[in-house]
Amino acid sequence: MASPKLNILFLTDNFPPERNVPAMRTWEHVSLLGEGRHRSPSSPPPPTSLQGKPLAGYTNRWYMKEDMGGLTVIRVKSYIAANEGFLKRILDYVSFMVTGGIVAMFQKRPDILITTSPQFFCAVAGGGVAPAPAAVDFRAA
Repeated sequence: MASPKLNILFLTDNFPPERNVPAMRTWEHVSLLGEGRHRSPSSPPPPTSLQGKPLAGYTNRWYMKEDMGGLTVIRVKSYIAANEGFLKRILDYVSFMVTGGIVAMFQKRPDILITTSPQFFCAVAGGGVAPAPAAVDFRAA
């Protein structure tokens, strides 16, 4: 008998096509879960460059749904800051915490919620999601 298909929600601030360690690590996680036939939507902001601008083909919209190899990706608006300056980076993280958390609340209730770092605001954003078993992936990079 086949195991039931799980609805897993990843809440992450970094996701491809960004080319940083957290984005690549999250892609590996959702890809492995997708091979197990689990539904794994992800909710990141638009992919950005280190200069704080959306990558080509992306805009900073309130809600953007895309399909990446069978994976549903829901991107949300976020204050985008260049990779410099403490206050601007914190505002970037907090803005995603708010918009990502709000959008996550309106997704199909996940069987499992996974939030990922490197900053802890993703875990806080996940706090508003309907009660579900949760995992927080904290890493330095």
